Amino acid sequence: MEQEEEMTALRDLLADGIAGTASVIVGHPFDTIKVRLQTSAPSSSSSSWGVATPKFGGFSSLFRGMGAPLSAAAVIHALICSAFGESSRVWDEYFSVEPPPPPGLSFIR
Repeated sequence: MEQEEEMTALRDLLADGIAGTASVIVGHPFDTIKVRLQTSAPSSSSSSWGVATPKFGGFSSLFRGMGAPLSAAAVIHALICSAFGESSRVWDEYFSVEPPPPPGLSFIR
């Protein structure tokens, strides 16, 4: 039983670290576009970011500067979500209650 609990905690750490990494990989380019639109000239249209992307270094420029947020998000998500998972398992173990019978069927024995 103890080995199964260790594997569950390890699985939580790994899965939540991957989730944090994925959130940054998906969200960082959109944040970069948002910042470029906010700092551009007010007369430019919102669709001009696609035309201006080559000026900033092409498609790969959307991922520039992702190292620090990537490493931080992986660690933070892994720790927070693993702590939540472990506390949920402890709660369920110590405070488990039998579910009540479905309504209307309690008279049948």
